[in-house]
Amino acid sequence: MEKPPQSAHRRARMHDVAALAKVSHQTVSRVINGVGVVAPETRERVLEAIKTLGYRPNSTARALVTQRSGLLGIINPAQSYFGPSSMQLGVELAAHHRGFLTVLSPLEEFTAETLSDAIGRFTSLSVEAIILIEPLESILEGLDDLDAPMPLVAVMSPEMGRRLGTATATLDHIPGIRALIAHLRSLGHEDIAHLAGRDGWYESREREECYVTEMQAAGLTPRVIPTNSWAAQAGFDAVMAVPLEAMPTAVMAASDDLALGAMHALHLRGLRVPEDVSVVGVDDSPASPFLTPSLTTVRQDFAALGKALVDLALECVESGQAGARMIPVDLIVRDSSGKARTHSLG
Repeated sequence: MEKPPQSAHRRARMHDVAALAKVSHQTVSRVINGVGVVAPETRERVLEAIKTLGYRPNSTARALVTQRSGLLGIINPAQSYFGPSSMQLGVELAAHHRGFLTVLSPLEEFTAETLSDAIGRFTSLSVEAIILIEPLESILEGLDDLDAPMPLVAVMSPEMGRRLGTATATLDHIPGIRALIAHLRSLGHEDIAHLAGRDGWYESREREECYVTEMQAAGLTPRVIPTNSWAAQAGFDAVMAVPLEAMPTAVMAASDDLALGAMHALHLRGLRVPEDVSVVGVDDSPASPFLTPSLTTVRQDFAALGKALVDLALECVESGQAGARMIPVDLIVRDSSGKARTHSLG
């Protein structure tokens, strides 16, 4: 299809598409908005004209016709934690691929009031669904009390989603924690400490509970070291505070950043990783393969999670049915985990 002469300073308009495809304005509108009946060969001709001209439909006009805004809302913590930030990016990319725009409401403090305010702002923008990335359990428990006029999809367990009647998607990190413990035990580790994540977070609780369960099932004593954070500084501070004579043979951190902080603390204390203490994490952040030593961790597919959240949101819009997705994780064994030490420290 040959592109007709056109001013270099004017964007293509609907009548340009209609003229090139040799159809009416109404036919072009039906194709763009997905309403009405259009013969397959005519639809292909219109789509080819749109591609040739580089035509971009007016989103406001399209919304008036379809009663669809093409917007998805995202509620996320206003912190730069690797996990939630990666989830947000995954959602934004998946929405883009489905032809949707995203509107972000980052909350510095998560309360029923701030969450209700965010939903109110999204309602004024006519977003079609809201994706809640923040995994604070106190907020999740209150979802059924929120008066949201649009579907809401949350990062949480399928069990909690069924109880609340909410669509959910989450990374299936429990098998990953089990795999980490099994890996360390296969190397002879029995004294494995856990650097716990941020208090009140769904994922932090599940990882800690899984760690405790696996240790007890193996007849080993759990050692949970609280940090109330996902950040490297917290991992550093926690390991610096452990007396040398009480240092475990392995540290299982709830995030890669906590593991990074732990490794730096061990280095400053004159201990080698993994010869003196093995360190493992969760996330497989981009820097993990390039640490010295490279970090054994659990890889989480945030792009797949973002796609699942968007797919669920649009399914809810279309059908009103709340579904659930679990995204598998993988154990990535690198150099930071080795055989348990048999020598004393100090």
